[in-house]
Amino acid sequence: MSEINLSTEVSKWCLDKSHAWVGAMKVRLKLPEQKSLSKAVITLETPSYVGSATVWGGGTLEIVILDLAAKREVLFRHSDYNTSDEMRLVLDDYLRSFVELTNGKDG
Repeated sequence: MSEINLSTEVSKWCLDKSHAWVGAMKVRLKLPEQKSLSKAVITLETPSYVGSATVWGGGTLEIVILDLAAKREVLFRHSDYNTSDEMRLVLDDYLRSFVELTNGKDG
C-alpha cells in the first residue's frame, strides 16, 4: 500500500462531497488527535438512519449503516484499499448508499 496522509485525504473527500450534505443530514468528521493514531471516522446522520465509515491508515475501511426505527443494521461492509483513489471509491459508495436509503425515508 502506498503511504497516504489519512487526515488530509479524508478531509479532502468530505470537502469534495459537501454538496451532498443537504436537508436534515448531519455530518461529523473525527480525525486522529495524535499522528500515531491512523484512524478517521465519518458519521452521517438523518432522523431515520445513522452511518459510520471508519478509515484505518493501514488500508482498511469499515462501513455500517443503521436503520434507527427498526433498530437494525442495513449495511455492513469491510473493504481494503491500497491507494487514496481506492479509499475514495469506497467512501463514494458509502455516501451513495446512505443517500439512497435516506431518500426513501427522509426525502
